[in-house]
Amino acid sequence: MEARIITSKNILEIKKLSKVYHTKDGEIEAIKDISLNVKDGEFIAIVGSSGCGKSTLLSILAGLVKKSNGEIIFKNNASIGYMLQQDALFPWLSILDNASLGLKIKKQDTKENIDYVKLLLKTYNLNGFLHKRPDVLSGGMRQRVVIAMALACQPDIILADEPTTALDVTIQAQILELILSLRRDHGTAVLMVTHDLNLMAGSCRQVVVMYAGRLVEYAGVEEIFYDPAHPYTKGLLACLPRPGHSLRPIPGSVPNLFDLPSGCAFHPRCPEVMPICSCTVPPLFKISSKRKVACWRCSDKKEQEAGQSIEQ
Repeated sequence: MEARIITSKNILEIKKLSKVYHTKDGEIEAIKDISLNVKDGEFIAIVGSSGCGKSTLLSILAGLVKKSNGEIIFKNNASIGYMLQQDALFPWLSILDNASLGLKIKKQDTKENIDYVKLLLKTYNLNGFLHKRPDVLSGGMRQRVVIAMALACQPDIILADEPTTALDVTIQAQILELILSLRRDHGTAVLMVTHDLNLMAGSCRQVVVMYAGRLVEYAGVEEIFYDPAHPYTKGLLACLPRPGHSLRPIPGSVPNLFDLPSGCAFHPRCPEVMPICSCTVPPLFKISSKRKVACWRCSDKKEQEAGQSIEQ
């Protein structure tokens, strides 16, 4: 995999992306009006509670789930590497065959490409396991195979769905370092779903915060940690254990997607709620060059009045 010059150009554009699931109990809008740009070589973390749409978003981008509305643009035919939340290795295939399966499906399993997969596995200290089955590997070793699978096509962007889940902290650090080395050495962009805010703080540059299927805050990692703007983001950070601070859980519970509250979905749990919050969904307000927040408290009075008049 040759090193690539990192530019400031978008490698991925997501415009008003939505996904509706049709179930026997009715429709569920898993994600709603998601718009996001990912630049070449950028590392973005996606955080939020379970069921907020993070994995659905990545599955749509990977082509595993069909979108309902919106637009997805990969620039210059960018190739994608997808790292599943669970390793999902086939137990009857060897490590090498698992890692190169995507190449075989795409009929790209040339000697050159297979040799590259072997090099990846050797780099990840798996050279002695090429022809063994996955059941001889530890959790961390299996996850390295998943990384090799994702990198076999030498992707321009990696979609990683909680790649360190259920791994001990030492293995988490190893896996994360492998992902970071791709960005550092090859300019690979990374879009990573995670529940681990501490892990996020030490790795990514930008953070997407989602709640009930919507993007509610987008900002640099330092802004998120030291100056969160959306009340939900503030609540997430208040749940982090810190020396000398007691945990402050967010009151209430995550809303049922079959019966979302009117207006801002977070308003029943929000300590900063205003009258407009219960009747009108806030747009993403651009409060700085690289920061957007979907909260009426980040708007001015004219915008609040406009939002109320639209609802009326």
